[in-house]
Amino acid sequence: LVAFACFSISVVVSIQAQQPVPNRNSGSISGRITVDGKPKAGLLVELLATDTDGPRRPIAKATTSRTGKYVLTSVGSGTYDVSPVAPTLVVPNQGKFGQSGKSVTIEAGESVKGIDFDLLSKGSISGRVRDISGEPVKGQTVELILRGEDNYSRSFYSSAPSDHTTNDEGVYRILDVPPGRYIVKVGIAYGLTAHGPSAKNHVYYP
Repeated sequence: LVAFACFSISVVVSIQAQQPVPNRNSGSISGRITVDGKPKAGLLVELLATDTDGPRRPIAKATTSRTGKYVLTSVGSGTYDVSPVAPTLVVPNQGKFGQSGKSVTIEAGESVKGIDFDLLSKGSISGRVRDISGEPVKGQTVELILRGEDNYSRSFYSSAPSDHTTNDEGVYRILDVPPGRYIVKVGIAYGLTAHGPSAKNHVYYP
């Protein structure tokens, strides 16, 4: 009886030792990316840590396949931002702190699927500014105001501030403009003439 009891205990211990231990870095996040409704190949996707005091930092990367699919592997448990690296495309601001990408929470060993992105190409708005005599107006500021629903509006600024200023020929071209309805604003109300040495001969057009 004593020998049998010892054998039984050794069997139980052996079985418990063979149970698999979850790998905290064995998770994955996958999805599909389209641009203007079509699969986008070769687009870089980053997994960004959001648990730091400073800015987000990439800890893993993946590239989309011919069908627009991507897989981020060896992901540990936690909350991250997943974001395509696409400066010329409109990326949703659904990150943890309202930043680009989407916030994703994953458990140890979990495979999170369906983190898809339907991106849109950005456009441009251009034109020419002339005065009443038909001469080009150099150095005039051009503002874009995005109009939304319920009379909501906000200014849009290009990443290159010089885009918003007319050149010697009075031409402006504002790049990387997201899809939407805009008001193009030039000049100020009533038209005022500036005063002071630094503003000599400078006119603010109405």
